[in-house]
Amino acid sequence: AGALVREAKGLVMNRLERETGHLSMVCYNFGLDMFQKGSYEESVGWLKESYELGQGCPEVGAKKQSRTLRLMANAYLEWNCDLYWQKALNAVGLANSEHSHPTGFHLKCYILLKHDPYDSRLQSSLDDTLRHLDLAPELALATVQLFSKHKRVDLALKGLRVLASRFRSSSDLGRFQLLHLEILLEEKRLEEAKDILESVVLEQSSGQPLDINTRKGFHLTLWEQAAGALDRDQYREALVWYNFSHSLFTDVEADCKNLAKLQRNRCNCYIMMEEHEKANIALSDALKKDGDNPYTQFVAFKLAMAQNDEEKALEAVANLSSCLTKDGSDEEDTKGLICLAAQNAFEKSSPVVASKTLEHLVDLSQNTQQVLTALRCLTRLRLTFLSKEGADKDLHISAIQHYTEKALSRLAGADRTGTDLLSQDDEAAWFMKVAWNLALQCHKSPLMMRKLFKLCSTLLELCRGDPGNKGRKHTCLLMSAAACLQAARDSTENQEKVELLRETLELVDQTRAVAMAISGGNGEESQASVLLLLYEFEAKILLGESGLEGIFSKLSKLKQLEPKTFEIIAALSMNSKASELYLAEEALRRAIECHISQEKLDYCQISKCYHSLVQLHMDSDSHHDVARLEKAWLALQEALKTINVAPKDEYPEIEVLWLLTKAWNCGVRFFSMGRNKEAEQWCSLSMKYMEHLSSFKESYQHQMSSIYSEILDKLNTEQAVVLV
Repeated sequence: AGALVREAKGLVMNRLERETGHLSMVCYNFGLDMFQKGSYEESVGWLKESYELGQGCPEVGAKKQSRTLRLMANAYLEWNCDLYWQKALNAVGLANSEHSHPTGFHLKCYILLKHDPYDSRLQSSLDDTLRHLDLAPELALATVQLFSKHKRVDLALKGLRVLASRFRSSSDLGRFQLLHLEILLEEKRLEEAKDILESVVLEQSSGQPLDINTRKGFHLTLWEQAAGALDRDQYREALVWYNFSHSLFTDVEADCKNLAKLQRNRCNCYIMMEEHEKANIALSDALKKDGDNPYTQFVAFKLAMAQNDEEKALEAVANLSSCLTKDGSDEEDTKGLICLAAQNAFEKSSPVVASKTLEHLVDLSQNTQQVLTALRCLTRLRLTFLSKEGADKDLHISAIQHYTEKALSRLAGADRTGTDLLSQDDEAAWFMKVAWNLALQCHKSPLMMRKLFKLCSTLLELCRGDPGNKGRKHTCLLMSAAACLQAARDSTENQEKVELLRETLELVDQTRAVAMAISGGNGEESQASVLLLLYEFEAKILLGESGLEGIFSKLSKLKQLEPKTFEIIAALSMNSKASELYLAEEALRRAIECHISQEKLDYCQISKCYHSLVQLHMDSDSHHDVARLEKAWLALQEALKTINVAPKDEYPEIEVLWLLTKAWNCGVRFFSMGRNKEAEQWCSLSMKYMEHLSSFKESYQHQMSSIYSEILDKLNTEQAVVLV
C-alpha cells in the first residue's frame, strides 16, 4: 500500500488537485486505522504522507490539515511520550497555526503539563483554550481538571474564574462552580470554598437553579466533606457543610429521601453538640419524610437517650424493630442498628432500655451467634440486677431461665458440624454454668430449681467435648428429682401434686440410666443411689402405688447406710395408710440397729427412734389389740435395756419420762378395766423407768408408788381368793 501511494503521489502532486486531496484522505484513513490498532509508528508515517499531500491543496484545506497534525501529535505521544513529546508539541503547534481549534490548544496544554508543568507557555495556552469561541463546556472542564491534576492549581483557579465570567448566563455555570469547589476543598482553602457555596445558594434562590446532575454533584461533595469532619469529631464543621447541602434542596425535592437522610445527619451533629432543641427540629423533619426508615428511628433513639427519656427511647426501639416487617428495609442493617442501640444504652448506663432492645433483637434475628451474644448480655444484665439489695429475685431468675431456654432452642437448632461446633459447645457450657449457679440459689423455690437443673441437663448434652459432662448430667438430674419432689410436697393442688410426683419418678429413672452409663452397667453403690431409692419410695407412697417393699428391700441390702435413711422411710410410712405401718416398724428397727452399731452412740437420735416405734403401736385403741401391745411391750423393754447401759444423762430425760408415761398409762388403763395382772406388768415396767429420772423423779415417784401399791394389793387379793 505504501509503494502504491508513493507511486500515485508522484503522478498527482502539483497536477491533479482533486486526486491529490483524495489521496491525502486515503493516507489519513490509513493513519487513523494504524492509530486505533496501536501501530503508532506506522500511523505517524501515514499521517505525514497525508499532511504533505494536503499542503497547498485546496481540496484538503487548513481544517483537515489541522486535524491530521493533531492526530499525528497524539500518535507521537502514544508511540513514546518521553522521546517524542517535542515532536508532538511541534505538530500540535503547527496544527493550531493551520487552523485554530480548542482541542489543539487543550492538547498543547496537556503536552506542556506532562513534560514541563512550569513552562511559560502554559498561561497563554490556557488562555487560548478557554477564550476560544468554539470551546465546549466539557473540554473547558477537562482543561481545568488537567491543570489541577498537575498541581497548577493557580492556573486552574484563574481558568475557572474566566469560565465563570464567560458562562455566567449559561446553565453550565454550576458545573464550573462545582469543579471550583472541589479544587478549593482539595487544597484546604475552606473559606474560599464557602464563598463559592454562598454564591451558588444565592444564585439558586434568585432564580438560577442548578440542573439535577450538578446539584447531585454538590451534595455528594458536601457530604463527603462533612463525613471527613465527622471522622475528626468536628461536628460543628460537619454541620456547616450539611447546612449548605440543605440550602441547595429545592421545593420539588421536599419529600426526597435524601433530604431525610440529610436531616438525620444534621440531627446527629446537633446531638453530639448537645443542642437538643435543634436536633428535635431536624429529627421531626426526617420522621415526616422517611419515618419508616430504620436509620431515622435509630437517630430518634439516640436523641431520646441523649435527653435521658427512656420512654421515648423504648418507643424508638419498638419502631426500629417494626421496620423489619416493612418493604424496602435491609434486614441486616436494621438488626445492626438494634445492636448499636443496645450498646448506646449500655454506654448511657440505662440497663432497662438496653435489655428491652436486646430482647427485640433476640426475637427478630435469624443469626444464631448474634442471638446468643444478645442473650449473654441480657443474662449478665439480669445477674447485675439480681445482685442489688432489695431486688425481685424471682422476677430476675425467671427472666434468666427464659433467656437460657431461648439459647437452648437456638443451639439445638443450629448446625452442629464444621468450625462453629467448638464455639457452640462453649456457648452451651456458659449458659449451663449460669443456670447451675442460679439453681443452687433457688432453695426457696423448688419449681424454679427443677426447671434450671433440667435446663442444665439438656445443655450438657450439647457439650460433647468434655468427658466429665456425664457426671454433671447425673448430678443435674438428681437435683431435678429432689427439687421436683419438694415442689410436690409444697403443692396444695392435688392434680399438680400428682403430676410432679410422676415427673419425680421419671427423673429418678433417667438419673439411674445415666449412672449405669457412667459405671458401665455395674450399678455401683453410692450416696446418689440411696437418695434415688428414697425419692422413689416417697413419690410412690404419696401416689399410693405398689412396689414399696421392693424399694425397702433394695435399701436394706445396701452397705454402710446411715440410720437417717431408715428414719426417713419410717416417717414416710407412718404418715401413710395403715397397710404400710409394718414398713415403718421395720425401718425403725433397722435405724436403731444402725445407731447401735456406731462407735459413738447418738442417744438423742436413738431415743427418737424408740419414741416413734412405741408410738406406732400405742394409740388410744391399742389396748384392744393384743399383737400391737406385745410389740409395744417389746419396744419398751428394748428401750429400757438401752437406757440401762447408756452413760448417765446421755439418754434424754424427757424421752425417759415419755416412755415411762406410755407404759404407766397403759397399766392404769388395764387397772381401770379390772385387769390387774396386766396392770401390774405395765406399771412395774414404768417403775423401772422411774429409776432413770432425776429432775422429774420427785414429782412422779410418790403418786406412782401409791397407785402401784394399790394395784399390788388388788392383785394379791385376787390371788388369795383363787387359792381359797
